[in-house]
Amino acid sequence: MAAVMRRHEYVMPEHPSLQDVVVAIKMEREAREAAMADQQKHLDWRFVHFAEAPSLPGGS
Repeated sequence: MAAVMRRHEYVMPEHPSLQDVVVAIKMEREAREAAMADQQKHLDWRFVHFAEAPSLPGGS
């Protein structure tokens, strides 16, 4: 069985051409950028809600 690398719907051929590698890198970059944007959105949400949280009693 040939070894293949799966990234979403793209299957890297066993002996990839330069174009195959470029496509795989582009898809990987887009997936990582989307994941980072999603994580940043959640992190920003946490910071906003943390800043709005009332102070604990007895704190300064």
